Amino acid sequence: MRGEYSSTIKLNDINLYSSGLGITNAIQALFKKKYNRGVITVILGLIGTFLSTIGILDQFTNFLVFLGVAIPPVAGIIVIDYYLLKRDRHALDESRKSAVLPENSESWNPLTFIAWICAFLVGYFIQWGIPALNSLITALVLYFVMMKIAGAVQKKPFVAFNRTEEI
Repeated sequence: MRGEYSSTIKLNDINLYSSGLGITNAIQALFKKKYNRGVITVILGLIGTFLSTIGILDQFTNFLVFLGVAIPPVAGIIVIDYYLLKRDRHALDESRKSAVLPENSESWNPLTFIAWICAFLVGYFIQWGIPALNSLITALVLYFVMMKIAGAVQKKPFVAFNRTEEI
């Protein structure tokens, strides 16, 4: 019995330490500000303790289901865009040769958001099959069809949206 508790404490200790390092490094990389790792780790420990006392673990399964149907559609859209529609393929191939990012990128593609939202809703609310797979397949099919229809409307081989120099 005693070994179970000590291993749980040690595992939580390792998780807290790595979270403190990760958050500190992220803050430093994103905001160019340096904070004390110990202070950040104590703050994370207090937040974690508070959240556990209010019962956050009761909602953990719902959170995982939410992530499980929200993230796969993003991958589906990327796969369709790169491998089937081959948009920006030329720019990516050229930039790969020079080992730099492309000079510009699409600033806004509303069809990606429509496909993602619809796929999320299908995965979350349709109670049939595997929710993550339902959302992935919905995103794949819906994004491909919408892009082909938009291309036909614009009378172009593929849809072009506004571009920006910011990457």
